[in-house]
This record gives sequence, structure tokens and C-alpha cells, in this order.
Amino acid sequence: MNVPANNPASTEGVQTKTVKTKSHRRIAIILLICLIGCSGLLAPAIQAAREASRCTTCVYHLRQIGIGLQCFDAANGSLPPACLCNEKGKPIHSWVALLAPYVGHYSWRRTYSLKEPWDGPNNSKCHPQSFSEFQCPSVDDPSQVTVDYVAVVGPDTMWPGHDRVGLHSGNPDTILLIEMPDSDYRCLEPRFPSVEEFMAKIKSPTGKGIRCIHPRGLAYLTIRGEVRWFPPDTDPETFRRLLKRNPNCEVIPAQEKIPIVEGWEQSENDSK
Repeated sequence: MNVPANNPASTEGVQTKTVKTKSHRRIAIILLICLIGCSGLLAPAIQAAREASRCTTCVYHLRQIGIGLQCFDAANGSLPPACLCNEKGKPIHSWVALLAPYVGHYSWRRTYSLKEPWDGPNNSKCHPQSFSEFQCPSVDDPSQVTVDYVAVVGPDTMWPGHDRVGLHSGNPDTILLIEMPDSDYRCLEPRFPSVEEFMAKIKSPTGKGIRCIHPRGLAYLTIRGEVRWFPPDTDPETFRRLLKRNPNCEVIPAQEKIPIVEGWEQSENDSK
């Protein structure tokens, strides 16, 4: 039996469905607003957790490099020189390349040649992108060819250039490696910041404190192998003081052979 179109029961059913639909929509809108609000509240916490994780990774990277430098010093009687030079005095290899076998890149000596510059035909085929321990996770570098932890070179730092010094040539708090904001130093490139270049790079636009990679500050590695932080309000002159090594330490001239370099060159000769 057909129900007339003007039947009150039919009209009431349609109205009930309409009310329920509107009610569901209101609930959905309220839930969406709540979710958006919660996301806004959680965003800072999520960002803080991510940055804490990056800081932990940053510390791990520096410690890994520090252990490699300690092993290099024990095996070769000193830290690596900041660079190896050719017979004309031109830098052709970086300390990063020499340290590679001590930070887990065991096959590096078979792929990287000291007989040609770092950007020579063979060495250009090597992949510095694998050197992730020299990169800070808080730095957005899609190319992954630059390093964020630098050796500051100078006559009175731990990196005197093509000469070299022992690991314990300073007080325990002396800076060995440090983060550098907006570094443009390529991974294997034998080019490094001087003290003045580094000081200019970390200068804050406000004239107070320093520029930092992390909100926490700049991470650095000490001679003792500890990773510490310079907070954003650090006096820049503190860096100049902590970059200096012991003035009475022995400086080993570039002419004196380095055991790993001798072995490296010998293995290259034997392979011919």
C-alpha cells in the first residue's frame, strides 16, 4: 500500500535523517578543529624531539671522528696534517682522505690514490657522499658533498697546515674540530678555514653571541675526545683562546714521512 506524499510519518522520517546528517557534520567539524589544534600544540614538541635526535647524532659523529684521530695519532705519531702538498707546495690531499681508513672506510686505500690530486681522474670517481660522519644532520645539504665539522688551520692551532702536531699538543679543552655554519668546504677538498675566516663566519648579525647550527649552540670536539657545546651567547673571543695549542709543543715538518702515507704509496707501487 502506497503512503501518501503528505503523510506526517514520511515527513518526520526525512526530518530525522536531515537532523542526524547535520549532527554528524558538526561532530566531524569539531573533531577536525580539535585535531588541528592538537597538531599546533604538538608541533613544537615534535620539532624539539627531532632536534634532540639530531644533536645526539651530531655528538656521535664527532666522537666517531675523534676516535679515528686518536687511532691515527697512535699509529703515526701525530695527527694527520691538514693537507698533503705536491712538490710545488700546492695542497692536493685533505686530512679527511688520510683519516678515512681510521673511521671505517677500510677500502679507501684501494680506491683513493695519493699519486694524483684529490680531484684527479681516479679520485673524482670516489664517492665522498659516504662520509656522513663529517656532516651534521641539522644541515640541509641535498648534495651531501660538503663537511660541517672543520679543522681550523693556523700556526698556533692543532692544524698548522702541511706540518703536523701530536694529539696532546694543547690543554684538554683545546678545540680539535668544530661545526661551521654554512660551510662550503667540500669533503675531500684540501681547503680549510683560517682562524680569522672562522671567526668571521660565526659572527652574529646582531653583534652579540655567535651564529649556530643548533638552537643549543655549536658542537665541538676537544683534544680529550669530549664533545661540548658553545651556547649562542658565547663570546666569540672564547674560540680564539680555545683554538690555540701549547706553544711549546713539537711541530713535525712536512718533510718527515707519515707511516700510513708511506704504506699507501708503497701499496700503489706494488699494484702496478
